Amino acid sequence: MNILQKLTRRQPIKVDGRDQDENMAPNLERKLGLAALVFLNVSNSIGSGIYVLTGMASNLYAGQFISLSYFISGIACLLSALCFAEFASRIKTSSGSSYTFIYYSLGEFCAFIIGWLLFIGSLTSIAATSITWSEYFDSVFDHAIKNFTIETIQAYWHLPSPFSNYLDIPAILVTLFFFLISLRGIQLTAFFNNILAVLNISLLLTITIGGFIWGNIDNLIDTKYSNGFNGIIKGSSIVIYAYIGFESSTFAVEEALNPNSNVPLSMIISIVIIMLTYCGSSLSLNLMQPFDKIDLHSSFPSAFRNVKLMYYIVTIGPIMSLIGSLVSSIFSTARIAYTMSKDGLLFKCLSSINARSKIPDMATVWSMIICLLLILIFDIKNLIGFTDISGFLIYSSVATALLVVRYGNNTDNGNKRLNQSLTENSPDSFELSEDRVYLLENDSEAEPGGNYFFKKNFIAILLIFVLYFSNIVLFYLLNNFESLKIFLIISIFLINSIFSIILFFFEQAPSPPNLMFKVPWVPFLPILVMTLSIYLMMASEATDWILFGILIIFCIIKYFLYGIHHSKLSSESL
Repeated sequence: MNILQKLTRRQPIKVDGRDQDENMAPNLERKLGLAALVFLNVSNSIGSGIYVLTGMASNLYAGQFISLSYFISGIACLLSALCFAEFASRIKTSSGSSYTFIYYSLGEFCAFIIGWLLFIGSLTSIAATSITWSEYFDSVFDHAIKNFTIETIQAYWHLPSPFSNYLDIPAILVTLFFFLISLRGIQLTAFFNNILAVLNISLLLTITIGGFIWGNIDNLIDTKYSNGFNGIIKGSSIVIYAYIGFESSTFAVEEALNPNSNVPLSMIISIVIIMLTYCGSSLSLNLMQPFDKIDLHSSFPSAFRNVKLMYYIVTIGPIMSLIGSLVSSIFSTARIAYTMSKDGLLFKCLSSINARSKIPDMATVWSMIICLLLILIFDIKNLIGFTDISGFLIYSSVATALLVVRYGNNTDNGNKRLNQSLTENSPDSFELSEDRVYLLENDSEAEPGGNYFFKKNFIAILLIFVLYFSNIVLFYLLNNFESLKIFLIISIFLINSIFSIILFFFEQAPSPPNLMFKVPWVPFLPILVMTLSIYLMMASEATDWILFGILIIFCIIKYFLYGIHHSKLSSESL
């Protein structure tokens, strides 16, 4: 096997999610129903974003139409969720989320990069969430905890940014507590998460109702707004960050009941719930205050400062939402480490499953240790910007991978010959053939008859990748050359439209007969998701790109020093 074959080798779909040498080992336990999966997505999405981003986006860009910005962002995320949903329906036996989807479609090297970004991003997000929660919690007591730490026990030091300057006791304790809860088992974790999700939804609904009771409709018909529809779109590009995390249930595929239907459905339901609560609470904010009077730093507390009950609710809202986000992030982080380790791309010890609690205990413990070190050493909030790039890279990659899967096998002949061969070898093999083949089983011979060009799958795949990288270049130019803005916008529209129409005429691969969910309007919808994700990714700050580049370099080094040699596919190919 040459280096290119190693980089592009893909995981075959397992029948039951286990390899033969794993049959005697403990496995993750299927305990999570549809409601638990929905709450997992909701908790990870409803963090501090709704409380922090709404006021800023309304005041600076969207005005009294911020709820429309949330609606547009929600629709964009819903389209992305459809791509995740089809993959979750296709691949029912691995908890790696987008890492697994990419592994089955684009190959090992791309999958390792996505998995690495997921793992590192989740670790830093947990640390940043804990520190942010600590600040909110301490502010309720007028920063008494921080003052006690610095003045009484003198646990502080003078170090330049991005290093921490004092011992953040609340952040350490809350991180330690919920990691220990996670180690107790999936049922206790789900119990805590369900309570927090219901509580956070209730808080946002209460804020919505409060705005309609104490707000003023005149604030919505203010004529001072002058940003037009462009302002609404700009607001959407900001508040869309509050939706990130809607795909968390894809980390629970191995612990979900009936995953091929419940996991896809959970993402759709959760985005609808999140979108409705976001639109309602943002509308409430505009009812309470004119958009140009909104406080950029504490929008909801400032708006409800004259309504004491509501003031207390919006004050504790971020505290509770951050805890919910913390619990679901801890769950996701351990699962991505476990899945990559199981595939041989991370250290083998991380794939250990506790025989009693049936959770990936070593992945959870090592994730906890790394998060605590991050909290102790860094002011991680200053280093978290790269996760936005990672998130939108992942969303664009999943949309691209879906296109590759749909166009990767262009004829029925290859499948028919393969199924016939397997059936001849074993009477039972026909039932398993779909799960024993790669998603992208290339057929070397074109089907006779018809248009030869539109039956060449490699041409379709080449067009997909040309379109992907063309969008990256064009959006980079759009963000850096203002004088070419009109020309570049027209070029982006024309290129995506032309490529979509051309791909439409290519023959798509036949779908598995038991596929529960399929993305409609292919290739148009996945290309739209790809384009929107790349647009948001390329709008990130230069400093975030620098840190992102450093992480990618470490990722590549890690893969070539360890992953490529220890991959399970290496041993299976011997």
